[in-house]
Amino acid sequence: MSPLLGLLRTLISSPRIRHHDPLTKTSLDLCHLTPQIIVMSMPAPSFPRTLYRNPLREVQRYLEGTYGERYAVWEFRAEGAEYADEDFRGRVWHHPFVDHHPPPFSLLPAIVESLHTHLDSSEKNVAVLHCKAGKGRSGTAACAYLIAYKSYTAHDAMELFTAKRMKPGWGNGVSIRSQRRYLQYVEQWQGNGRKYVDQRIRLRKVMVYGGVKGLKVSVAVFAEEGREINTIHTFTPQETTDTAPATYSCVPSTNLVCPTDICIKIDHHSFFGLVQTTMSHTWFNTYFESVALEGQDKEGRYEVDWLDVDGWKGTKSKGRKVFERVVVEWEVVDDMVDDVPR
Repeated sequence: MSPLLGLLRTLISSPRIRHHDPLTKTSLDLCHLTPQIIVMSMPAPSFPRTLYRNPLREVQRYLEGTYGERYAVWEFRAEGAEYADEDFRGRVWHHPFVDHHPPPFSLLPAIVESLHTHLDSSEKNVAVLHCKAGKGRSGTAACAYLIAYKSYTAHDAMELFTAKRMKPGWGNGVSIRSQRRYLQYVEQWQGNGRKYVDQRIRLRKVMVYGGVKGLKVSVAVFAEEGREINTIHTFTPQETTDTAPATYSCVPSTNLVCPTDICIKIDHHSFFGLVQTTMSHTWFNTYFESVALEGQDKEGRYEVDWLDVDGWKGTKSKGRKVFERVVVEWEVVDDMVDDVPR
């Protein structure tokens, strides 16, 4: 590898720790989270991604030369893996979900079970996890496994991932607030005997406190088992009323039935709607938010402050602050499966 190419890859992966292996003569955007778990950025099969991502041939050389038949790969890219399963001896598990978002919660138990099956069969087995940058989606999956099978708390799992994956001072490994929230759900799931029920809910209202005028409030859900996200309802001016100064109540005029995982999006445009000044959203799981209300599992309430919602591509960059707090209320329904938007 030329010094210039090495410099480019180092710059692209600069917030993350790289692994240099003299035996296989590889330098990869990769970390060993535990002796059995590797997290890395995507293996790139072709130009130009090979300039700044992990080149597929180098990943193959490292894994084959170091682990032989003892490794398997887990990929989480809704965009597609870009390589063939045969590139890794056919040992590839696919659990794709959208970049910068959490997965549907029901996907997480499937991920951790597949990881456990492979890793528990031999202490020499290794799981290799990747998404695009090997950070948010891969980190969420890896931390979920640590919580489910290695007795980690969500906090400790995320701290370990940050320490192993990120250079000091470059922020959290799992930094997207909704992904971190879903890891708290994994801890709740683990502590409650791994009980979880996908449910249908009827959304009653969305309350926006400290809001400015002209907000666009929408409801989105997962589609295609997490590979896509669809907006199923945008509140109209007729559905939005001022209940107090800077307080807005959004009540759907139709029977708005949603699946368990819900995203509330709040955007704002200025200059006659021509310029978007705010882009924010937050994901939550109504099952865990419902049972958290001291047994009131037939209705639920989710509350989030401005600081804890996600911004553009899951970052803290939300734009202009346009509200203080959002509260969502719903009731659980069990007889309207066919009416749930997808």
